Amino acid sequence: MDIVIKTVTRKTGKKSKRKDARPARARYWAKRILEERKIANLMKHCGMSRQAAFNRWHAERKTRVKDGYLRNVA
Repeated sequence: MDIVIKTVTRKTGKKSKRKDARPARARYWAKRILEERKIANLMKHCGMSRQAAFNRWHAERKTRVKDGYLRNVA
């Protein structure tokens, strides 16, 4: 008789309204990873220069970012 062990995986996702204080989250925002990926994507797929992509992302962003994350762009 074979014994079958059923594996149960826990449902992932947000479980409370508590802020995510893990070091990885702080590092993600500190290294400005979101900004770099968005700019690289605009450069690759829209043929923009780095400065043009930077200006467009900051002017027309549609995602939520942390307070103080955006640099002042003249």
